[in-house]
Amino acid sequence: YFLLREVPFGNDGNFSREAMVNRINSELANTIGNLVQRTLSFIFKNCEGKLPAAKADTKHYGKLLEEVRGHMRNQSFHKALDIIIGLANAANEKIDKSAPWTLKKEGTPEALAKMNQVLVELAEDIRVIAILLQPFVPQAASAILDQLGIGEGARQFTAIASALPEG
Repeated sequence: YFLLREVPFGNDGNFSREAMVNRINSELANTIGNLVQRTLSFIFKNCEGKLPAAKADTKHYGKLLEEVRGHMRNQSFHKALDIIIGLANAANEKIDKSAPWTLKKEGTPEALAKMNQVLVELAEDIRVIAILLQPFVPQAASAILDQLGIGEGARQFTAIASALPEG
């Protein structure tokens, strides 16, 4: 992951153990790992472990996929990873801004509907992040998809535009 993220393909680069640890901790553990943990544990604790009944717009993921594919074709793996990490950063901003825990405490039908919508959108973001990360960190991406209950047939890039089933 570090080399594909840090060194543009075909170019020279610098490697240090410290830089590797910082990159992995920053992006994989903090940005993606914390997003997955916060979102899925909240769904587990507050939604009986089931994805709420709400629909997320998945149309924009097709454009994202084409951008990632273009960078992969050009062997610009660092640029493909930029897009994936960008999606994770946006999802982290979404969870912080929407604060589903506050909506849950509020407890009004409107607040709960908004909470459900946010959780479904976050779960979709996580699904897409994990699918796109498979070529780079296959075991970690597979573990995330397992937590989401995504079967083997729905882990290909072609499945990105589909949506998570309710529940």
